[in-house]
Amino acid sequence: GAGKMARPVFPNPMDLAMTMGGLRPHPDLQRLIDSMISNFTQNNNRINDDDDASYITLHARIEPDMQVQPFCLEKKVLNLTDIFQALEDAFPTAPVKYVFMPINRQILEKEGTIHTNSTDDPDTNATTINWMAVHNLKALNQAVEFGLWNGTVKIFEFGANALKGTRYEERSSITGSVVNFYIGINCKIFVGSEVSSYAIDLLKHRFHRNLTSNFKYLPSGLEDWTPPGTVQPPGFQCR
Repeated sequence: GAGKMARPVFPNPMDLAMTMGGLRPHPDLQRLIDSMISNFTQNNNRINDDDDASYITLHARIEPDMQVQPFCLEKKVLNLTDIFQALEDAFPTAPVKYVFMPINRQILEKEGTIHTNSTDDPDTNATTINWMAVHNLKALNQAVEFGLWNGTVKIFEFGANALKGTRYEERSSITGSVVNFYIGINCKIFVGSEVSSYAIDLLKHRFHRNLTSNFKYLPSGLEDWTPPGTVQPPGFQCR
């Protein structure tokens, strides 16, 4: 119902309908998404359609803007190497052949690239080096080049850069975010942070589609995010 006397229904039926698949990319964009995934997997060890093309979505929220946010420090993991290690520790045998990483590479490259006018001395006028961003960019590039699990698992990224040369190029930022989100939903395993609103929203969509293989990374390692008996998708958890 509606009006001041109406009793709220949780979850909201409209919200539930959208998270269960009512809200989805335009068919043209969905075909592009499907083509991007198919092209990547076929170019990286997948021989035919019968081969397993499942993947992990790893939303590693380690960009520089997360570094400076002062809240929920006890839940954050800002070192990408630590997140990769926690993932491999949780799954000693690789459960997939691919890992999808929706990440803001542009901001990471902006602060993780050492320029000639950079300095480690904050008292100078030159740009101060963000050493964590430098490390994370190097770790990301190494993982993309050499893979995880001793090179047996390939990492792929899409986002705005993947839309160059398509009809969506002029609006690549927002469309790239949509591409990343919907690729992120349809994974075999999702790994994210419970202090990331992006991860929380993606988790909600997966939960209402009965995709319950979800894990959150913490300083102590990976934990099951939607264990058996979970009746509602977990929300933002700072404590």
